[in-house]
Amino acid sequence: MENYEARTVPLEKLLLDPNNYRFTGETNLPQVPEKKFQDTTVQKKINQRLVNDGISELRKSIITNGFLPVERIVVKPFEHNDSEDLYVVLEGNRRVATLREIKNQADSGIPVPEKLLQSLSNLPVILLNSEDPSAYLTIMGVRHVGGIKEWGGYQSAKLVFELRTEHKLSTPDVASKLGLSAIEVNRRYRAFRGIEEMRNNEEYGDHVTTELYPLFHEALSTTKVKNWLQWNDEEGRAENENHRDVFYSLISPHEDEQQTMRSAKIDKYSQVREMKTLLDDEDAYESLVDLNKSFSDAVALVKADQASREWVAKVKSTNKSLGHVGIIQIKNLSTVDKKLLTELRQLVDSIIETHDGTTSKTQ
Repeated sequence: MENYEARTVPLEKLLLDPNNYRFTGETNLPQVPEKKFQDTTVQKKINQRLVNDGISELRKSIITNGFLPVERIVVKPFEHNDSEDLYVVLEGNRRVATLREIKNQADSGIPVPEKLLQSLSNLPVILLNSEDPSAYLTIMGVRHVGGIKEWGGYQSAKLVFELRTEHKLSTPDVASKLGLSAIEVNRRYRAFRGIEEMRNNEEYGDHVTTELYPLFHEALSTTKVKNWLQWNDEEGRAENENHRDVFYSLISPHEDEQQTMRSAKIDKYSQVREMKTLLDDEDAYESLVDLNKSFSDAVALVKADQASREWVAKVKSTNKSLGHVGIIQIKNLSTVDKKLLTELRQLVDSIIETHDGTTSKTQ
């Protein structure tokens, strides 16, 4: 059972979380064991990473308005220190890093409002105590997956994945905790497994970034593309390895015929959605998998083919429309109307003459 307790805590008692979901998906960023959270080196690195992420506007706001505890910092007890009470920041790492920077400015002689400095010794926080380890993930998920300040798709999908796999929660339970539909939970879970499968691929794994997540989310939510990959939900992988590698190649940078590095052929989820129209068209598919041709080339082939198949229906519609023209309308045809009909007659005559000429030569 979760227990939330309002407290005031000195700034120096708060430990930033180096495994913050904000940085999930960054390459070469290993998980830090919680018992090492209090190490000075660890705290300096995560603080600098948050500063680099951009805190200037927040710092200006806090210096101007003071620290407004409208959104409480949420913490949990740090259980690896017997000498003093320390707290790991679950929610509010960016604000804590900003307050640390303000404190450092004051220590270096930069003027900072005295009232703000005094408030740093009694920061209002919400202490979360729970025997359920998933509760700590849930409180972040409520705020960042479907809440007031969303994470990127990859981070929220990783949270869904951990709740389902590490904490053994069912899809309905995850949906309930995070305020998502069961369908959306399954989509994020599936997409996370898809991108992690690519991350473990020897040929394409180095190209994986969190920016690829929307492409996997779309691919594994679009029935046509999902079936083309022969996605296996139980095993969390694409069973058609040839199609899988084609997809990887389309969303990865590649060298062209001149050995020049080019950006990925597909870099928007809307293009993945449009893939479903290309998979059954032989010419369009051939153009799609050719990395030396653009994605729009393949789309143009499909549209041209569709247009060529639609002309009969359009002619029938035109015939029907002309058949309903009344005698009064015919008597009152304008010069423009007559010109349009004359051009139509000439075009039809030309098509028929071409057909008859072609047919006679083949007989």
